[in-house]
Amino acid sequence: MIYLGIDIGKRHHEAGLINEKGDPIGKTVRFANSKSGSEKLLEFLNQHTLTPENCTCGLEATGHYWLSVFSFLHKLGLKDSFCRRGFTST
Repeated sequence: MIYLGIDIGKRHHEAGLINEKGDPIGKTVRFANSKSGSEKLLEFLNQHTLTPENCTCGLEATGHYWLSVFSFLHKLGLKDSFCRRGFTST
């Protein structure tokens, strides 16, 4: 299983991958909160051959900015979950 984590922001989001052991996979990708940003995220997902069978997503529900990313991932069939602000730790 590969885990996709997305840090939600007002104008840009950042996505990164880790494996089951918690080791990072490749570099993170920064993408805009826009249609072109969604296309960049899709390219990143395809580059790593992520599918609903091998990937689980997590993102922080920040304001309303997470809604478009959540909907996009849901349409792709990826298992996603979200956390309230302050629920995650760094």
